[in-house]
Amino acid sequence: MWEAEPEADAHLADCAEWWSYDLLADRWPFTWWRPDDEPHARVELQTWLGEHAPARLRALGLTDLADRTALLALPYDARWNDPYWSR
Repeated sequence: MWEAEPEADAHLADCAEWWSYDLLADRWPFTWWRPDDEPHARVELQTWLGEHAPARLRALGLTDLADRTALLALPYDARWNDPYWSR
């Protein structure tokens, strides 16, 4: 759970911006930490961000980041075939 308050939302936006490019490509975004089951941890992070972060990012006026982050909830091929990329 990531508390919804202004400072936490700003931190969530920073993290989503930093992590999204690696996560969109199914790469683990933390070079300094490798969990025992990295693929499972990556999918869990992608799923959580894709489902929970977009609404909070939109509320901050970060529509493009929200749309890009929402793609993380999709399977890899659907993610890259999404109309988001043609805008």
